[in-house]
Amino acid sequence: MAGQKIAFLGTGLMGAPMARNLIAAGHAVTVWNRTHAKAEALVADGATLASTPADAVADCTVAIAIVSNGDAVAELLFDAGVAEAMPEASVFIDMSSVTPAEARDHAETHAVDAALRFAQRRKVGPRLRSPCKE
Repeated sequence: MAGQKIAFLGTGLMGAPMARNLIAAGHAVTVWNRTHAKAEALVADGATLASTPADAVADCTVAIAIVSNGDAVAELLFDAGVAEAMPEASVFIDMSSVTPAEARDHAETHAVDAALRFAQRRKVGPRLRSPCKE
């Protein structure tokens, strides 16, 4: 996977270190965050700063989102134009804290709105429920 064009949406406490690791691994990473300064801080590490979420994903092969909740994911995908702006063969990976029902809803809506693959990855931690339970 080396050399991928990766869009990283959400560069807060968890997202910033992940984006830095992707940059260090040799990927071209474009970043966006609601709080502009948090994404801008990654430019010194080699990231490209996008002004909107749609701009961040426009030429990516992979988009990764790690935002606050399911509503924020839906806002990115559908209100901010991420689903529409992503190239057809790209992959969207959601690592946000969302319920399985929200992830399925996003994937189903996304499949109708755009022809791309959707993956939902659960963060693992001591306070999280089993990803198999609603």
